[in-house]
Amino acid sequence: MDHNVSPQWDTIKIFLLRWFSLYLILIFLFLSNYLETYHFLAFLNYPFHDFTVSLTRLVAHLFFKKGFTAHVEFRDYYWTYVASLSYLFIAAVIVIVWTITDKAEKSKKFFAYAIVFARYYLATILLGYGISKVLGDQFGRPDFAALIQPLGNFDSHGLFWEFMGASKSYQAFAGLVETIAGILLLFRPTVTLGCLVALAALTNILILDIAYDTFVKVRLFYFILLTIFILLPDLKRLFQIFILKQSASLTTPPPIIENKKYNWLLFTTKFCFICFVIFIILRKHKESYPLYHDPANRSIAGVYKINEFYLNQQSQQLSDSIRWGKMAINNYFPILSVQFVDDSIAEYYFKSDTINKIIDLNSSKDPQFKARLHYTNGRSGEWIFDGTFKSDSIHFTSKKIKMNFNLEKKYSEIIWDYDF
Repeated sequence: MDHNVSPQWDTIKIFLLRWFSLYLILIFLFLSNYLETYHFLAFLNYPFHDFTVSLTRLVAHLFFKKGFTAHVEFRDYYWTYVASLSYLFIAAVIVIVWTITDKAEKSKKFFAYAIVFARYYLATILLGYGISKVLGDQFGRPDFAALIQPLGNFDSHGLFWEFMGASKSYQAFAGLVETIAGILLLFRPTVTLGCLVALAALTNILILDIAYDTFVKVRLFYFILLTIFILLPDLKRLFQIFILKQSASLTTPPPIIENKKYNWLLFTTKFCFICFVIFIILRKHKESYPLYHDPANRSIAGVYKINEFYLNQQSQQLSDSIRWGKMAINNYFPILSVQFVDDSIAEYYFKSDTINKIIDLNSSKDPQFKARLHYTNGRSGEWIFDGTFKSDSIHFTSKKIKMNFNLEKKYSEIIWDYDF
């Protein structure tokens, strides 16, 4: 298909292109929750999300004969796939009626608008993730709670997240590739090149997500569909160039408004859009920067080796599954991990009051769980914790372990290996 040539499209081609285009737009509106990224536009997303929940509940009742209890998000949840297939069917029904009532080539204009939508949406996604990786916001760095976990305790997703966070250079490289692809998609002469870069980057991410079983595979698959959709006008020419080794010129999408006297409007709109997207990305970075660089829990964060441990004023009769061996307090996210003497791990959410030196614990697995620890730091470097843990009294002394974050590469040093 050519942007500049006007072939007579047959009915099947019109139907497939309309179906593909409409399906991508419906997923964007009703399932992607994209507008929630922009906090002041989040209210616009609520009607779309509520409709998706109602639709999924109806499909669950009619076809699966069971209640719908899950929350539909754009992640690898069972009901997300149900919603995706439902919108595929809805798009097909709409396009069947549309094609029966209108077989004219007006669909070319709709297709052109759909490609512009796909370009700018995909560009904002790539710029958001890319700049986030370059600035080190997406994966952060390995935290204390992760560093005391035995390797066997990690699920594949957690392991993937930690090793990605361990390398700033790879994060920056991956982010730079995504950022370049996003920039190229914003300009018509470089759209095809931007799609090829994006396709390579997104395919690599999808394979990683599949291999490590992360929960955003459906989202990556959708982004790849968007990329292929934008490439449709040049697929035949790309096949000629890369497979048949023939010479062929790639197309440039025509401007959405062809009247040149309105060029100023196009340039102004694009400039404002790019500035708006960059503003949102940098604002999110500003919000997350203190989390990584000036955490509120810095004074108490660390790994503690527990020396004396008392539960209900007893020490000698405690089993290894009850006695605490190490404790890790995160400096980024409010997670406190306990490693028992038998190497088992328990994790709790915490809220700290560094003025009154109090830590309150709660558990996502047990809503009834409550604990409060009061801590003091002696001159000898000894940390003393005492308080209540569930219905028990607890008291232990500990010392911070110096953690060098060996997972992080020392960029100022080069290691030479002479051992052959």
